[in-house]
Amino acid sequence: MLIFYVFAVMATMMFGDRHDETFGSLDRSLFTLFQIMTLEGWAEITRKIMEEQPLAWLFFVPFILVTTLTVLNLFVAIIVNSMQTLHDEDVRRDAAVADQHHVELMREMKALRAEIAELRALRS
Repeated sequence: MLIFYVFAVMATMMFGDRHDETFGSLDRSLFTLFQIMTLEGWAEITRKIMEEQPLAWLFFVPFILVTTLTVLNLFVAIIVNSMQTLHDEDVRRDAAVADQHHVELMREMKALRAEIAELRALRS
């Protein structure tokens, strides 16, 4: 979020005096950069600015790359987190099933030992 704010301040300072409707104030710059980040109408905005300032692409290309990669990483993090949560639930469920199975085996072993003890007692 801080990087987004820094880009907005830079855009306001670099383009605000010539392009008041999109970068004239910090709030307009934030909104315009959010619009560019979502790739909604970014080409029209940047073309209009690049007509007067041809090197403006040196600002917009890194901005688009940084924000696109950041948003992509956010989505990947959400997916990985969801998968980890599902995995953890599976592990807990498997552990609970294994514990239950262990308890059943212990009961069966006790019952078998009791039967063996009875058989030994009958044999004697």
